[in-house]
Amino acid sequence: MNIAVVGATGAVGETIVQVLRERKVPLGRLGLFASRARNGVLETSAEALEPFDTVFFAGSDEASSQFAPPILERGGVVIDNSSAYRMRPDGTRWSGDR
Repeated sequence: MNIAVVGATGAVGETIVQVLRERKVPLGRLGLFASRARNGVLETSAEALEPFDTVFFAGSDEASSQFAPPILERGGVVIDNSSAYRMRPDGTRWSGDR
């Protein structure tokens, strides 16, 4: 399984990476992404996220809103820690909901 973490340089993203490693989650590839590239962390883009089956979002609402829908459309799994899709007052689900 190829897993990516968007927001990998923040506290939540770092914790997700730590837990994946501690729990020895079987990984084919672990991709670390942030708003800009630095020290082994890549800049987030739709193209860069394409090889990943599961993507954890631990960054901004904007990142989740922009990058989660294409992942879901191609059958990937998104685990979003932002508030981008949380508790909509009208009770609707977004188009990527399963």
